[in-house]
Amino acid sequence: MRFIHARAGKLLCVALWSFVLCIAFNFTYAYAYPAPKFQRAMVFSMKQSDGTILSIFFAVISGPSPEDVTSFTATGPSGTYNLNPSRSFQQYGLYYVYGEQGVLEDGTYTLTVTDSAGRSASVSRDFTYDGSVPKPTNLDPANESYTEGTTPTLSFSPVEGDYIYQVIISDYDSKAIWYISPMMTTPSFTVPEGMLQRNTAYSWEARIYDASGRNCSQSQPVFYTDTKTAPEIMFRGVMSFPTDSNFLNFLYAQGSHVAPWDIDYFHATGPDNTVYDLNRRAYQFTFSSYNANITAYDPPASVPDGTYTFEIKDDQGRTNSDTCTYTYNPVPDFVEDSRLPADNAYLDTDKPTFSWSRVEGDTGNGAYLYSIRIVDYSTGVRFFDSPQSTETSFTPSESLNLPRGSSYKWRVNVIDNNGNNYRTSSSPTFRTLTFNPESAPSVLYVSNTDDTCNGNDPCYTSIQDAIDYAGENASIRLAEGTYNEIFELYLPKSITLKGGWDISFENQTATTTLRSAPKAPQGSLTLQELIIKPE
Repeated sequence: MRFIHARAGKLLCVALWSFVLCIAFNFTYAYAYPAPKFQRAMVFSMKQSDGTILSIFFAVISGPSPEDVTSFTATGPSGTYNLNPSRSFQQYGLYYVYGEQGVLEDGTYTLTVTDSAGRSASVSRDFTYDGSVPKPTNLDPANESYTEGTTPTLSFSPVEGDYIYQVIISDYDSKAIWYISPMMTTPSFTVPEGMLQRNTAYSWEARIYDASGRNCSQSQPVFYTDTKTAPEIMFRGVMSFPTDSNFLNFLYAQGSHVAPWDIDYFHATGPDNTVYDLNRRAYQFTFSSYNANITAYDPPASVPDGTYTFEIKDDQGRTNSDTCTYTYNPVPDFVEDSRLPADNAYLDTDKPTFSWSRVEGDTGNGAYLYSIRIVDYSTGVRFFDSPQSTETSFTPSESLNLPRGSSYKWRVNVIDNNGNNYRTSSSPTFRTLTFNPESAPSVLYVSNTDDTCNGNDPCYTSIQDAIDYAGENASIRLAEGTYNEIFELYLPKSITLKGGWDISFENQTATTTLRSAPKAPQGSLTLQELIIKPE
């Protein structure tokens, strides 16, 4: 026989060869999901742009979802701190963090995560405070620049001494991390394709670390990925939808060619001359950001029917406007909350099937269109929206391309066919979903010039990423070229780095050069066909 595990008690199903017996229980029990495993962990101090010091504990794990993490602590000379699920990386998924103003005491800090099955994982980091790390200067692009594209080169001045450089790009409102570079020996970084969107404002951190990687100083300007010309309104709309506790009116529009700091106003005017300030940004990794106004009403109410005028004006007095028509006709509630996968589901596939019930009275004739939305765990940024359809199930034809081993939230959206009235799945509106990590590979490929590694898989552009996701006894093949990256092995693995591969990874006759000697505080690193040549 075998057990089929359900979430949160109430039902236990046992497969008895040819049939399934389900027995009701009134308790919650542990069920199968991977044990916690650290992918990344840091303890460091950061001198912020205003000169204050922030001490940070940071970790990326795989295994349990936040609902199944019973404790996540960092313990050391300064005390014990609780790490909490925070923002997500586009590249790595959810991370846990604790930050506190002030300086930590020197010493060893141990990060320990424990899951609901009682399993734990720990890593230790040594920390010694150094407040002398210089601040990044001569940042390019400068603050409030227009980069005219989504692959800008971010750079700043190098400093004398043994220092490490890095850049991190967040959206303008710091909802998520859109790109984090490797730690490098040179302060110049070209953002890869596919990380950023057009017509979008970003905040980027220039960081300088000491040789230990435990102390850094940062500067944080902003830039906009477009050319500054007369503003345009790309799309606009008005929607109303009920929620569990109140009623929301949602006015939205996307402007282009003007960054938030150069907008004089961006608003919508209703048929009764009410002005709605579009002062809230919404972000999606796969779609350019837009501005919105969300007004909540309790008891329920709706904005008036009629024509709405959207207008944007930049700091040079240039304007653009557009209109749309709104008619209130609320979407009925779902017949039942029959969504699958269940809440806090763990999936071994990244092409899952989602299903749900229809709303009351829907015959599937096209009056209502459904889609699913996957967002980061803190619901600040969208990872994925499925196409709208009359169907009540969705299975992606290709991988969702979400970082495996991480947790997300998902819900069902339904909209009427005129785009005015909207509803989301009922409480809980979002359900947690975790994609289990794939089996750790034994052979990995790294190229800093070809992000496909000539079709070899798994392919990484960062040596550190390959080390983090490698199996216990893995071989990492490095393509020819010079790697300015700083990397280390801090988990009990045995890794062999093999250099000298040509760009096709067919012949080991080329030259691979490292600009910095690798470190292995834990585990073992074996180097083959590599030249270490510090600058």
